[in-house]
Amino acid sequence: MKVLFTMMILIPLSFLYSQDTLNVPAEYPTIQSAIDSSQNGDVVLVDEGTYYENISFNGKAITVASQFLTDQNKAHIENTIIDGSTPVNPDVASVVVFINGEDTNSVLCGFTITGGTGTSFPDIKAGGGIIVNISGAKIINNIIESNTLSNALETVGGGIIAYFRNVIIKNNVIRNNACNGTSFAIGGGILLRANDFALISNNIIQGNSISAGATATGGGIDCYGPIGEVNIVSNFINGNTVQTSNLGGGGIDIYECTTNTPLVENNIIVGNHSSAYGGGILVDLDLDNSLKPELNQHQSTVPYSDDLAIQYLTNNTLYNNSAGVSGGGIYTADMTSNIMNCIFWGNTAISNPQIAGTVNVTYSDVEGGWSGTGNMDQFPLFDMNSEFYHLLSYSPCVDSGNPGSQYNDFENPTNPGNPLYPAHGTLRNDIG
Repeated sequence: MKVLFTMMILIPLSFLYSQDTLNVPAEYPTIQSAIDSSQNGDVVLVDEGTYYENISFNGKAITVASQFLTDQNKAHIENTIIDGSTPVNPDVASVVVFINGEDTNSVLCGFTITGGTGTSFPDIKAGGGIIVNISGAKIINNIIESNTLSNALETVGGGIIAYFRNVIIKNNVIRNNACNGTSFAIGGGILLRANDFALISNNIIQGNSISAGATATGGGIDCYGPIGEVNIVSNFINGNTVQTSNLGGGGIDIYECTTNTPLVENNIIVGNHSSAYGGGILVDLDLDNSLKPELNQHQSTVPYSDDLAIQYLTNNTLYNNSAGVSGGGIYTADMTSNIMNCIFWGNTAISNPQIAGTVNVTYSDVEGGWSGTGNMDQFPLFDMNSEFYHLLSYSPCVDSGNPGSQYNDFENPTNPGNPLYPAHGTLRNDIG
C-alpha cells in the first residue's frame, strides 16, 4: 500500500487570510443571510445546531464552516446540521448550491448535509445534497447523508453532483444517499460529469444506492466523460449498491472516458454490489456500444480503439464485492484496463467473479490466478481488526508489488529506510 489512508484535516487558506468573520446565529440568524452579507475572502462561521435551509454560495469565494474550522473537533461536524427538507422552492431542493461561477476558493467545511431532494430540470433531478453546476467548489470534512432523488425520469448525483469546472471533494463521509429514477439513475454517492479537474480523496463513501427501470451506474462514484484530470485516490468505498438489469458499477463506474482517463489509486473497495455487471468497478466506453455481447444493444455510432484504457488502476483492494451477472471485482467493456499492484479476492458473480473483460494485470493478487508479470494467487491476509483492511505484516502481498523504485512505499520520516504504516517490510511496494 503506497499511500497512507487517513482522514486528514484541511484548513482553508481563506480562513487564515479572511477579511471578516460572520457568526451564525450570534450576528446573523441564518446561514444564507450571512452569505448574502459576505464578501470574497470572508468566513461564515456557524455554531452547532440544526438549520433548516437550502443555501447558495451566490458566486462568492468564501468559506462556510462549522466551528470544526477553529478547533478540529469532529463533534461539530455531527452537531452542525444543514437540513434541506423544507425548501422554499421544491424545484431547488439541493441542500447546498454552487451554480453561479464559483471555483475551489468557495469552501464548504464541517457540516452534516441532509434532507435534500435535488434541483429539478426537465425530466431530471440532480444533486440531492450538493449541486455544483458549471462552477467549482471545495467540499471538505463534511457528512453528506440521507439525501434522496426520486420521481423523475433521470436522477443524478444523490449525494453530490459536480458538472464541469473544478471540484475538490476530500475528507468527507458520504453515506446512505439514493437515486431512484424511473428510467436512469447515475451516481448514488457522487457524480462527476465532464470535469476540467476533480480530486476525490480520503472520503468514506458508504451505503449509497441507485435503482432505475432501464440504466443505473455508479453506486458509490460515477465518473462520466472527464475532459481534464480526475483523481480518485485513497477512498474507502463500501456497501454501495446498484439495482438494474443493465450496466452497474456498485462501487465505481468509469464511463465514456475517451480523451482522459482517471487515476484510480489506493482505494479500498469492499462489499459493494451490482445486480448486473461490475460489483466493485465497471469500466465502459460508450452506452450505445456497452456490453453488447451480453446485452445485444444498438450498434455503436461512436468510433473507439482498444488502446483506450484506464492508465493507472493501481494499489487498490477489491474484496467481497458481488455482481449478479459478471465481474464481481471489475468488469471492463470495450476498453482495456491496465491494473497493477491490486488485490482481487472474495468477489463473486455468476461468471468471472474477480475480473471480466480485457485487462492487463501485473504485480497483483488475484483469487484463482491471472496471467501477467508478478501476479500471485495467495490469500492476502488482511488485518481484520483494521477498519480499512490493512495487510498483516506477514501477508504474502507485503513487498510483492512492482519493484520499480518509483512505486516504493512512502518512507517513514522517523525511521529512515523503513516504510510508513500501514505498509510493512521494506520500501518495495506492497500489493493492495
